[in-house]
Amino acid sequence: MNRLLHLHEFGLWLNSLPIKQQINAFTCSTRVRGVVCTNVYALPIIQWIHILGVAVICGSVMMIGLRMMGLLRFSPPLADMARRLLPWTWLAIVVNVITGVIMLIDRPTRTTDSLTWPYSMLFLIVATVLSIYFAITLRIDPQYWDKSITRRTWARVLGTATVLLWIGVIVGDRLIVYAKGPI
Repeated sequence: MNRLLHLHEFGLWLNSLPIKQQINAFTCSTRVRGVVCTNVYALPIIQWIHILGVAVICGSVMMIGLRMMGLLRFSPPLADMARRLLPWTWLAIVVNVITGVIMLIDRPTRTTDSLTWPYSMLFLIVATVLSIYFAITLRIDPQYWDKSITRRTWARVLGTATVLLWIGVIVGDRLIVYAKGPI
């Protein structure tokens, strides 16, 4: 169990919340019952949507990150690429947060007992903050990252850090089921 951060206790508390019972009572007492409670495919579909969101995030972040690193010189200008890809990234992040919360509520101790989950969440927060910073700078000045050698260098650093952080999020999420802490 993840005793260092007391996440097992957090998972047990989350599992005992009245909202979980209310969600279960609501979904099992309405028309949703036929889909969620009796359908063996409900959770796999939610997981599939989550993985599809990861693919959208990974694809768009990799394209922007590689462009920031200077490895995609043939592509459109950074501001144009970001303007096209970032809305899809934000949508996928929102979808993944929703599906991730559903999966966390469904099996809280499985998630919180994993050694990779806290790191994945930390990487997610830092990567999202860096992505927001990047989006704000481009919204204020579309040429911000191309104006000087210093800014181009920082763009490479930011692009590299963002790509590595999102890779950490993806790997950490995929290992949640397999990386159990000591019991």
